[in-house]
Amino acid sequence: MIEEGKIHFHYWDTRLDEQLSKSRAMQAKDILAWIAGRSLKRNTIIAKASKSTGDTREQERETKDLLSLLENDGYLMRDEKDSYHFRSPLLRDYWKRNL
Repeated sequence: MIEEGKIHFHYWDTRLDEQLSKSRAMQAKDILAWIAGRSLKRNTIIAKASKSTGDTREQERETKDLLSLLENDGYLMRDEKDSYHFRSPLLRDYWKRNL
């Protein structure tokens, strides 16, 4: 059973697992966890993600794809300074507390 406080955001948490492979969902959740702490510039996110694998070019492409997906699906938005942050402060706070 889902805790009462989580019920409103359960969809946002589980949908990544449903639409992405396990490894891509984990990468997306890592990105969201980084951004939940504070907004991050696009290049910083790509650099952090690239540290986890040897193929920097492939990781960069995958990270850009994930950022686009997270932006298009309503998790994140990018500002004029090329920094990403959560579209909803409530979703950001949920992500900080639960992931």
